[in-house]
Amino acid sequence: MKYIPKKPIDKTIQGQADDQFYTDHPEMVDVTGQRIPVDPASKAHGKYRDEWWDIYFAKGGEVDAKEMKKKSPKDPKEPCPYVGHIYVTVLDEMTNDKINKGPVQIIGPMAEKKNTNKAGLAKFFTLEKGNYEVIVRVNGYVEHKVNVPVAKGIQHVEAKLKRPMLEIIELNFTNGFSINKWPSGVPIAGPQWKSAANPDLPVCYQKESKNAKLDVKIKLTPQPVGTLKIDIIGEETASALKFEKKSVSLTGTEMAVKDIRVKAGGFPNEVKKTKLRVQWKYTADSGKNWVNMNTTGDHNVYLVFNKPLVSPLYDFGLEKATGYVNGDADIAGKINTGIAADLTYDPSAYRADANPLKYYDYGSCLCMNNAILMEYLCKTLGVKAKVVYVWGGDAANTVVFYHGTSAGIYGSFRVLAPANGMAVLNPHFTYHAQTQTGGATYDPSYGTVSMITLNETAPGGSRRTGSAWPPANRMVVPPASWRCPH
Repeated sequence: MKYIPKKPIDKTIQGQADDQFYTDHPEMVDVTGQRIPVDPASKAHGKYRDEWWDIYFAKGGEVDAKEMKKKSPKDPKEPCPYVGHIYVTVLDEMTNDKINKGPVQIIGPMAEKKNTNKAGLAKFFTLEKGNYEVIVRVNGYVEHKVNVPVAKGIQHVEAKLKRPMLEIIELNFTNGFSINKWPSGVPIAGPQWKSAANPDLPVCYQKESKNAKLDVKIKLTPQPVGTLKIDIIGEETASALKFEKKSVSLTGTEMAVKDIRVKAGGFPNEVKKTKLRVQWKYTADSGKNWVNMNTTGDHNVYLVFNKPLVSPLYDFGLEKATGYVNGDADIAGKINTGIAADLTYDPSAYRADANPLKYYDYGSCLCMNNAILMEYLCKTLGVKAKVVYVWGGDAANTVVFYHGTSAGIYGSFRVLAPANGMAVLNPHFTYHAQTQTGGATYDPSYGTVSMITLNETAPGGSRRTGSAWPPANRMVVPPASWRCPH
């Protein structure tokens, strides 16, 4: 260098000199378009250093006249205005692995950018005295900044880069059975779970299902540089159920990730309502190291026997049906006894509501309502069922009524049964309704199993059954010709 530049270096002219130099020397630009810094300590780059300063001065860079006067003829060497160096080592904070090709920038009396080598090291030579800000911005890590004072000698900087903290703040189950809110009928839409102001909404799947899919929203704190690429896993804390999605790209401070699928396990092989808690973790290095995230849940999941046979499917119906069964293998039996326990049997309390779930509001109803409700709850769980009506008659399509000797006795048959709710001991019925499913007949008014046995009918009559009530023909035995003795 023929002249000593006036300090501080003019940044505008410095940039112009850089542009001119790298235009003249395309061999100093690598295949990615990055400029290869001129090495101030390399003999091979001596000509480049001299040429760069020639360009700088040619473009108007000022010469320090005072410093030139100080030079003695006996000492032709020019004093160097550069006094210190910064060596930056870039590592992954968790693994302590060195990071190669990590962009490092220094800003201060001088400014320069370099990429780390295979040893994770970026060296900045012969810097002017002063304070420098070292900035490391590696894709997928949090930006790292540190202030470094430079005087004589080497200043060593260790930049341990952190990954952002990842937290799932919303979760939505998909690919299940659609549920509607009772009694409004409004469809229940996700997300079903949030970390704040949690809506706590239920979902519904078939037992043992592996078809569940999850959509989540992930919060990144703080925002990473560029894109963080990860694989993510969610493990249910009380079972072998595992969700996974590979090759997830995260940017910004919040990011939606869709279609996270079941990797292993499945829902329990039981009809019930279950609560799931899912522990999440991620890896940014193909599984070598895993970082724990947060746990989501409780997630309320209704598990049904098969695809529900009612539409719309109501949350209250699922709550009742799965609550009755609660993992027991005897699905119909548990619904049968559950209804008998919840509703008072009242042979005179007919409820005409279109949806049988409304019966719960009354607290009591007659046998037809109980049988219809059991059919409905079985179908809610995907179990086929039907109502069967029983009466006394002398033909399949005829019911025959009769009177008794006691006041108020009237019906088509009598049964031997205990007093139950509003039904008296050994009552007389005009008809009785039961529910059939799986080859068995259930009586949700009494909580018993088997077709009702008739103790008495009109003369010539017997037990008749059908899918509807009443039958086509109706007859009444004249009291003068016969009365039952009760």
